[in-house]
Amino acid sequence: MTEVFFLNPEMNGTCYLVRDEENVLIFDPGMAWNAPETMAKVREKSAGRQIRGIFLTHSHYDHISAIPYFKKAWPDVPVYAAAYAAKILEKPSARVTMRHLAEQAAENNGIRLPEGYDEALLRVDETIADGQTFDFGSLHMVCIECIGHTKDSYSFVINDHTMIAAETLGILYEDGTYQSEFLVSSEGCRKSLEKCAGYEIDYYGMSHLGPTTDFSGKDMWRRLTEAFYSSRDRVREIVRTYPDFEDQMKAMEQMMWSREIEPYWPYDAFYLNAQAMLKTIAREEAERQGA
Repeated sequence: MTEVFFLNPEMNGTCYLVRDEENVLIFDPGMAWNAPETMAKVREKSAGRQIRGIFLTHSHYDHISAIPYFKKAWPDVPVYAAAYAAKILEKPSARVTMRHLAEQAAENNGIRLPEGYDEALLRVDETIADGQTFDFGSLHMVCIECIGHTKDSYSFVINDHTMIAAETLGILYEDGTYQSEFLVSSEGCRKSLEKCAGYEIDYYGMSHLGPTTDFSGKDMWRRLTEAFYSSRDRVREIVRTYPDFEDQMKAMEQMMWSREIEPYWPYDAFYLNAQAMLKTIAREEAERQGA
């Protein structure tokens, strides 16, 4: 029997654990500041089963900065991710940025990073490819490249009907709206949705707000696709309406960010995402006009 657990809903986390009778898969260990609590839940839910791998949907700090703690606890468990993610984490500057954002998130929650954070352990051990499959006991998994949110985004389908989803495909916000965050390619988001729509998913594991219970199957893909077009068109309108970058950022802040979410999404992280979305849409608009 396949069981899926969202491990850190209390802090809008990212970590999922999938298990059968003997095997455990971990997805996106999450924030460094919350690593001890997340790891305690991994131990509880693993219950003696073998942890076969840590799989990353992408390389953003809020999804992966807990890896150094996980690798200290389970040094023989490989971290799997896109080749582009591996390349990013080879850069000392990227690891410094990850640590800065992790420290800022900890500070926003009134704590410091747990002792023992080792940047050298923030790395990918094995790279994955689009369409690659894994079999761990009764767990059959397909890796699906979903470029759009980032260049290293992947979704994972387990036993045909469970998906741990890349943010490329869309996430649910606390006000009940769905939104796509296309930091590198809105066209990539559209193509990724088309690619994934062939799966009849009944468990859609989103980052930050957990599995959706609102919809499944074809209705799920229809609503996520509608959310993508709505998000893309809103950012297009911002780019067209406000020539000045500061005005664009103010509009993006109204669209995506508030002080209430700062404990788990620091302003610096929002700023980087919003800036990337604006640049992506501006570039794509220029390309469309030049075509």
